[in-house]
Amino acid sequence: AETGVQGVFLTTLETWQESSSPRVSLIMRLVMTGETPEIVWIDSVGLTGEDTLGLLGIGRIKDSRQLLNKAFDQLLDSFQNYLAGKMPEYRYAENVQMELLNAGRKTADESLGPLKNHLRPQFSYRASTFDPAGNYTVAVIPFLNINARKHAGKIVALHIVKQLHRYANIRVYEPGLVRETLLRYRMIMQSGPSLAASDVLSNEKILGADLVVSGKVFDFQGDVGESKVDFSIQAFDGKQREVVWASRSYATGNAGVYFYDFGKIPSAHGLVSRMTRAVIEQLEE
Repeated sequence: AETGVQGVFLTTLETWQESSSPRVSLIMRLVMTGETPEIVWIDSVGLTGEDTLGLLGIGRIKDSRQLLNKAFDQLLDSFQNYLAGKMPEYRYAENVQMELLNAGRKTADESLGPLKNHLRPQFSYRASTFDPAGNYTVAVIPFLNINARKHAGKIVALHIVKQLHRYANIRVYEPGLVRETLLRYRMIMQSGPSLAASDVLSNEKILGADLVVSGKVFDFQGDVGESKVDFSIQAFDGKQREVVWASRSYATGNAGVYFYDFGKIPSAHGLVSRMTRAVIEQLEE
């Protein structure tokens, strides 16, 4: 209102490590301003200095600033794809099957490739009444941390927002709008989501969300050593007051890797990007 800008870039610093093997992870989104803020583009990137070692390690990056520049280059390439109308997204075809448009275009998180089975949820439930081809508005609230690193719940929730935004039949609310709504009605969720919070977010006169997505993060490691991510997710139909989706996912970056670290996922960012994609795929397929 004060500056008249039409859009705001919001960047979340997921990981920043300066060492001989630096690590950088960012989540960036463009939010259009107005009466109801709207996400129009969101992507993320996670890099380590040892992603492309090559022969005798000559591809190792030791300067964190060089790694940061590389991360921003990938994000801006993704944004250019969006501006050119070439951003990969999922749409329902006439035969009610999901189709990935512009599949040849890479996202910054590079999570749209083939998924290994260990990245898919170990447990999942979907209500028989849920129609994946329907149009939904979704509010994602920060996940509850259970002995995980600080802010892990917010990070996993943003990855869920990113994956949901890639579906044309889903409108995911800007997280800042969800937070503002909860604060306005004094919904403090120190022990996780409540039925009262769901009632507020799904109320047509307040936010009108069809689904409220929440979860718990049990483990989130990726600063050093083997990366590990462990989380659960729940989608709640606030108007019907029933759970339509529940799942639990756990994976490590070294699973299924035997020779020369081929296929290894060194960062927690890389793991959670693929794991959250696998969850939303199963919900929507």
